[in-house]
Amino acid sequence: MREVYVAAYERDSGRWLEVIAPVVVSPDAAPLPDGRGWIGAGSGFAVYASLRERYGAALSECDGAIVPSASAVGTLSLPRFAAGEGVPAHDAAPFYVRHRVALTIAERAAGLRQ
Repeated sequence: MREVYVAAYERDSGRWLEVIAPVVVSPDAAPLPDGRGWIGAGSGFAVYASLRERYGAALSECDGAIVPSASAVGTLSLPRFAAGEGVPAHDAAPFYVRHRVALTIAERAAGLRQ
């Protein structure tokens, strides 16, 4: 879809703080974090040279081969879980950054485009 998932987090006293909320945008519209010393990770940097160029001097490192894993998410969640921020399994729900990935049949028939 020629879009990238972008979010930025910084570590503060053992916790991760959201600096840029998760968003799906074109590489040229990716929001920029303030300052320097950010680490870029994910396949968007491998696929879109323009994304790496856009972040330019803000990045101290960049690795387009890094991908998320369930074990990494689990490890990152441990401090929050230990602080009582977990929820019962029946209350857990996914967080969808892109809410729609396709048009309905009616939307396509009406000539709408994504």
